[in-house]
Amino acid sequence: MSIWSVYDVQNINDRPNFESCRSVCYTDHWGKPVEIELPNNEYTWLDLWKVADECIKTSGDLHHIFVEGFKQKEGKLELLTGS
Repeated sequence: MSIWSVYDVQNINDRPNFESCRSVCYTDHWGKPVEIELPNNEYTWLDLWKVADECIKTSGDLHHIFVEGFKQKEGKLELLTGS
């Protein structure tokens, strides 16, 4: 459903450098707010994409499907999307 648009990631199997983030929150969009736990401490960019996809589906906002990035905020990752 979602489209990966984080162009500065060269290898989707690499691990991102987000220290101590345990969940992804998705609040800046047209749907309902969502927070989903990350699978473990050693997640990859692909794992983040899977969680982002689930956030988008759960939110009900099917217009903003481009995963554009993640911002570390208060021990969580904020999902940034576009249309």
